[in-house]
Amino acid sequence: MPLFTGGHINDSKCGACDLCVRHCPGKAVQGDNWRVGIDRDALLDAFAC
Repeated sequence: MPLFTGGHINDSKCGACDLCVRHCPGKAVQGDNWRVGIDRDALLDAFAC
């Protein structure tokens, strides 16, 4: 069955929102906003997840 993705996302929609950073129980989410090409380690601590 095909999976419809709706297209590429090229820009962060977070703005000043930091709900995921504040509410992640493992404190794995960092404060940087996502952007194309950003390194995963700038967004989250995979070992804390």
